[in-house]
Amino acid sequence: MVTELLRDIDPDKFRDIVLQSPKQVREMIFDRLAIKKKPTNSTKFVKPGEKNEERLRELFSKLKEEEDDEVAEELLRNYFLKRRDLLADALDAIGVPHQHGLTDHELDKFEKLSKAEAEKLLATLSKKHDAFDAKLYLKYMKAPV
Repeated sequence: MVTELLRDIDPDKFRDIVLQSPKQVREMIFDRLAIKKKPTNSTKFVKPGEKNEERLRELFSKLKEEEDDEVAEELLRNYFLKRRDLLADALDAIGVPHQHGLTDHELDKFEKLSKAEAEKLLATLSKKHDAFDAKLYLKYMKAPV
């Protein structure tokens, strides 16, 4: 369940993940989950971005309560597309042909890794890339980390 990967992370990291998606995708997700912008009180000054931050917090809360693997998949897919060097290094490590981290080949090799192989891959990836991103990617790919 992909939604669970997002539930256990820090709210600030969740925010970063969501903001990696194009605005159009974020708006589609907000619409899908009925997360509306709050009406503004014209007498109160609203800090720039405050309404968006509210919607991000509400999205995080909804995903903690409800399963929505399609939304979680979309958010993570967009996040990892901005980390293609990480994807490329992971695919190189398991011997999957790719073009700078993108492939049409089957990716079940991640699931077939032993716990020790997955931990070794995580350690290798974490030396070159953000350790959080490496672990999240391997979990997303169902490696036993």
